[in-house]
Amino acid sequence: KQWYQRRVRAMRKWQKKVTPEIMHDTCQTGVRVTYKEALTTTLDSIATSLSKPWPASITVEAKEGGDSSGNHALYHQFANVKTHNIFIYMVSILRVVDSSSGDVLYKNESPNSHDTMRPIFIILGKEDEVTIRKDIEKVTKEKIKLMTGFNVGDTAVKLCSKNTMIDGKFRASCTGLGGAYCLLCHCTRAQGCGKHGTSPDDIIWITRSGEDILKTYELLKQPNGDVEVRSKDYLVRGGLTKKSMVFDKDSLDSLISISTLHVGLRTLDFILKLMYHLESGTHQLSESSINLGVSIAAYTLARKNLIGLVADGAYMVIDLADFCGKGGNSNKGDTIHRL
Repeated sequence: KQWYQRRVRAMRKWQKKVTPEIMHDTCQTGVRVTYKEALTTTLDSIATSLSKPWPASITVEAKEGGDSSGNHALYHQFANVKTHNIFIYMVSILRVVDSSSGDVLYKNESPNSHDTMRPIFIILGKEDEVTIRKDIEKVTKEKIKLMTGFNVGDTAVKLCSKNTMIDGKFRASCTGLGGAYCLLCHCTRAQGCGKHGTSPDDIIWITRSGEDILKTYELLKQPNGDVEVRSKDYLVRGGLTKKSMVFDKDSLDSLISISTLHVGLRTLDFILKLMYHLESGTHQLSESSINLGVSIAAYTLARKNLIGLVADGAYMVIDLADFCGKGGNSNKGDTIHRL
């Protein structure tokens, strides 16, 4: 009995050590931890697994981001968040480097695994500005403060973290470029559709930057903080429709990028829709039964017939699955094994 009680006390002590202090979110319905608590707890766990303490000064390289889920069960959600949606924001430590010698002390071998993700906040609601703006701003302020340096015990820690685990929709929301044709450049839709060659004149250069977004907002902001939107002013606004959720230049710079996988899948989806419409003879680019009317039956049949043919002939080049079972779901887990 005494042995059992000692084991229980040891487990409770360990549980308290590896669990950050969880707080109710003051902005929305949900829970959160501080960015520092998430990092400190994770660094302590890594040091324990390495069986050695951290040196006097370390640099922590991390990635962060968030996404929403719309498939969970509806349970006691209310008011403006009465929806089947949860939004979660996470951080994952990639490397820990000795600031003095430059030696890599720890490297995350499974950077896309859910086991290495540390939640910052989980809130109920859709992935929109109303739901997540205050939480993202709070995380950004805390991260900027931590990037100047903080201590974990006797170790001085410098943080270097970038927003990379986000999709195109979230990038547009965070940057405030909700009306932009492209998040990377200032070209219009007409200019983008007209560029097909490989000469220097046909190249669309990456011209956006975090500094550019902040300057444009300061130039166009109204007294209430909104951005004035006028007809045919794209060359002035560049698609900026609101204040960015992330308000430091470096974090904005890390958001000005695109995921090649997302682009590839979106392009394939668009080509498939064109094929369905051409095969069915419905030349209105819509999938709504209201818009297509009686043609919806022909469209549905064409979609059913073509999708099998495309699936048999289309393929994607991917990395070979790691059959040791370690790593994230997309590159080493169950999904890649099914593919």
